[in-house]
Amino acid sequence: MNFVTILCSKGRPIVLDETVVSILKQDSLPSKILLVVTCNADFLESTLLRDERVMASISPVAGLTAQRNYGISCIQNQNVEITIFLDDDVELEISFFTKMLY
Repeated sequence: MNFVTILCSKGRPIVLDETVVSILKQDSLPSKILLVVTCNADFLESTLLRDERVMASISPVAGLTAQRNYGISCIQNQNVEITIFLDDDVELEISFFTKMLY
């Protein structure tokens, strides 16, 4: 199943990195992990280097709803079946996506 995870964040690069680590430990991985932030300082460069699926995009407008809508526009033409939004400060159980999707 082709699914994407979108994380919106502002001013919490270390917490965001910890959430990405949690996602990458999953037994079922998204095809893309999109970090929607408001500036380059909102994420660590090392977060992007963790996996080729991790990418960041800078939203022109701050705010959770605006950043989520921007994230959707970033993946609009990529044949995504399911989009999963997560908070930037979650730690997932290893089977979270599997239990949710299958």
